[in-house]
Amino acid sequence: MFHKRIVTTVAVLTAALGVPLANASPAAAAAKPSRPSTCEANWFCFYKDDQFNKNNPRDTRGRVQQTQKDLRVFSHPTCKGRSNGTWNDCMTSVFNDTAACWHLFDSLNNIGGYHNLGAHDGYVNLGTQADYNDVVSSLKRGGSSSCAF
Repeated sequence: MFHKRIVTTVAVLTAALGVPLANASPAAAAAKPSRPSTCEANWFCFYKDDQFNKNNPRDTRGRVQQTQKDLRVFSHPTCKGRSNGTWNDCMTSVFNDTAACWHLFDSLNNIGGYHNLGAHDGYVNLGTQADYNDVVSSLKRGGSSSCAF
């Protein structure tokens, strides 16, 4: 009887205070970003800085439409350090405006750990949203919007 009163009291208090009994899902916590104007339709676009280079609009974005096993082949002069002037390990924000899911790999040749990015979605900051800032070395495009490939 005592336990039932505690449960009832907690339920009444949480309803009165507007406090949820469970945390919201991660998907509900962050809205999908809009496609940046610098990312043309049907492209997978990537940016050196967060928020699609919002604070550094002169820095160009990279873009691909197909699987890329080695991002070192794409030069980008503002990517310094271990990136050695290429897009390898130099992405902070990405937008996928294709109808396919993509895997973002932390190693060359689409092996090793990866993170999924669904169709028509993006990350304004790979570091805070996916713990993948400046680690992407290769990209693999799936055959559909399903990320199971």
